[in-house]
Amino acid sequence: MVKKEIEARTIMYVQQIAHLHITIDQINARLKDLADNYKDVRYAYIVHDKDMVEDTNKAVEPHIHVMVQVGKSNNWALSKWADDLFSDTAEHVQKWKGQYNTGVSYLCHLTDSAVAAGKFQYPMEDVVSNEDVPKLLKKIKKAVNNTSKGTVNNALLRLDAGIESFDSLANSLMGKDKVDFLRKAKTILEYQQSQVEDISNRLK
Repeated sequence: MVKKEIEARTIMYVQQIAHLHITIDQINARLKDLADNYKDVRYAYIVHDKDMVEDTNKAVEPHIHVMVQVGKSNNWALSKWADDLFSDTAEHVQKWKGQYNTGVSYLCHLTDSAVAAGKFQYPMEDVVSNEDVPKLLKKIKKAVNNTSKGTVNNALLRLDAGIESFDSLANSLMGKDKVDFLRKAKTILEYQQSQVEDISNRLK
């Protein structure tokens, strides 16, 4: 029985610059073309050239991260994503199961898991996107802040968006709220960590 290929409407592509099959300008052109031909396309990408291998002084090879999301009516196989946008193979494309906005936060290493791992914080201005990234991240923070502060829901939103650290949020809650937060936050942190590990493995 043929195994069905993984499909996704939100993906992250990761590849070392030295191993790209097309130029970054060509990737940019394909992303623009995608946005011109399909509804509700969002994309953002950045080159990471200041990352270090954890617990060493060794630099990670410069690489590109590309976040892309298409409208809800589209759900494409990872091989299609890889070939159409990057002329590459599906092993370098990951289905992004979290929020697209969280992925954009990761591009700058603003998520809690990235901060905890001591990753270099990239300026928002380094991100190339069909959206205003600084404005988008401010919008994310505003949406989070519109929920009642001091609640478990607000704390989880702040954690998922990479706005505030786990320790800070845990210390802001007490009693049953803190217990509820710790239980639910574990799932978010484990998922964020799995995304980071998956991305790191794709660069080896």
